[in-house]
Amino acid sequence: MRNVLMLCMIFFFISCENWLDVSPKSDIKAEDLFLTQKGFEDAVVGVYSLMTLPDLYGANLSFGYVDVLARYYRVGSKSTFYEAYKYEYEDQSEENRLANIWGLLYKGIANLNNILRYIDDKKEVFTGNNYYLYKGEVLSLRAMLHFDALRLFAPSVKVGENEIAIPYMENYTYVAQKRLTVREVLEHVIKDLDEARNLMRPYDSMGPNYAEDDRDDSPDGIDNLRSRMHYYSATALLSRVYLYAGDNVNALTAAKEIIGEPDGELLPIFQMATSGNTSDPLFNSEVIFELTKTNLSEEADSYFGDVAAATANTEGSLFLQMKLGDKNKIYTSSNPSDIEYREMWFKGAGNNAGYVTLSKFLAENRVCLLRVSELFLIAAECSSSVSDRLKYMNRYRVHRGLAELQDIGNSIQEEYWKEFIGEGQMFFFYKRKNLFQIGIDNKSIDTEKVYTLPLPSLEQELGGN
Repeated sequence: MRNVLMLCMIFFFISCENWLDVSPKSDIKAEDLFLTQKGFEDAVVGVYSLMTLPDLYGANLSFGYVDVLARYYRVGSKSTFYEAYKYEYEDQSEENRLANIWGLLYKGIANLNNILRYIDDKKEVFTGNNYYLYKGEVLSLRAMLHFDALRLFAPSVKVGENEIAIPYMENYTYVAQKRLTVREVLEHVIKDLDEARNLMRPYDSMGPNYAEDDRDDSPDGIDNLRSRMHYYSATALLSRVYLYAGDNVNALTAAKEIIGEPDGELLPIFQMATSGNTSDPLFNSEVIFELTKTNLSEEADSYFGDVAAATANTEGSLFLQMKLGDKNKIYTSSNPSDIEYREMWFKGAGNNAGYVTLSKFLAENRVCLLRVSELFLIAAECSSSVSDRLKYMNRYRVHRGLAELQDIGNSIQEEYWKEFIGEGQMFFFYKRKNLFQIGIDNKSIDTEKVYTLPLPSLEQELGGN
C-alpha cells in the first residue's frame, strides 16, 4: 500500500518552479528528480499544488468563475466577473482568464505526462506495489484535467459530439497536437480511467480490497487518502464522464460500485451525513476526492467575507452575493417536515439587506471535487426503473433532512442546484442538458454562445485542424 504522506503542498512558483516548466531545459532536472520514489511523490504533489491555484480548482473551477456562469450570484458592473456574468467571452479580461485556465490545465497535463515518461523505466525505485498506485493516480489526474478542459472549451455531446474539440496529450512534447472530436476525447478519458482502475484495483486501500488491507481507518488516515486520486475517486469520475457522454448504463454501473443497488448499502468507507453541522459544512464523510489548500479560507474570504462585501462597489471586486429570494427559491421547501441541512452554507452579505453570501468555505482548507451525493443523483437519473430512481433519490434526500418523494419530477436539477453550489458542477449540468434557460432567474441564453468557451487565440493558431 502506498504510504500517503502528509506533505505540505509545494508552492508552485517557488519549490516546483524548476521542473513545472514545459521546456527542454527541464529534461536533465527531471532525470534527477525521478531517481527515487520520493522524486515521483514530489512531482505528483506538485501537480496537486498547481490544481489548487485560484485560476483552477482553488477558485475559478469551484466557487468562482464557473458558478458565476451558472448564475448562482447577482453580479454588478464593478465586479471582475461582470463580463463573464453577461457571457461576453471576447472581452480582453475574459480572454486572459480563459487563457490562464487553459494554460494551467495543460501545464498540469504536461507534467503528468513527464511523470509517465519516466515511471515505467524507473519501476524498480518504488517500494511494494506503489508503482501501480502512482501510475494509476497520474493517469486518473490526466483524465480529469482533460475532461474539464473538454467541458469548458468544447460543445457538449448533446449538440456536437463529432465537432473538433481539444487535443488529448498522451506524451510529453513541445509540439502542438491535433485537436480531436468531443467523442474521441471522451474515449481517451475513459481509456485512461479504465487503465488507472485496473492498475490500482488489486492494491489500493481505497479500492475493492480495502477490507483486506492495512488501511488506517482513523479520521486522519481516511482524510489523507481522500486528498489523493485513488480507485474509488477514479470510479466516481468515470461515472461522471459516462453521464456526460450520454452512456447512462455505464454511468450507473460505475456509481453502483460505490453506492450499491437501489435497496443496497453504501460502501462502509463512506458515510452519508445525518445532520447539518456547521463544523462539518462539506459533509466530510461523504467526500471521495478533495484538494488540500491551506489558505482556502483566506481565498474564500476575498469572495464571500465581510471585507469583500465592502468592496462590492469597487472596480475589480471579487465579491459574490446571492439574492435572499434566490436562495429561498432553491432551499425552501413546501413540505413542513423538511429540515434543510444546507441552509448552514449561507450568511448575510455584509450590510446588504436582502442578499446572502456563501460561507461554505470560510473555515475550510479543502476543495471538494467528487462526493458520494453526486453518485446518488447519477443513479437517480440513469436507472431505467422508476422505482429504482425514486429509491436512489430518497436514500440521498433523507441525508439532507428532506422527506421522501413520490415522484422524481424536476428534483434532480433542484438537487444539483442545492448540493453543488461552490463546487463548480451546475454550469456543466445545464450544458449537458443544453438547457435554453440558465440560473435561478431562468435567463434565456444563446446556448451555442454560452456553453462553449472560446479557445485561447494561441491554441487556435497552433492547435491544428
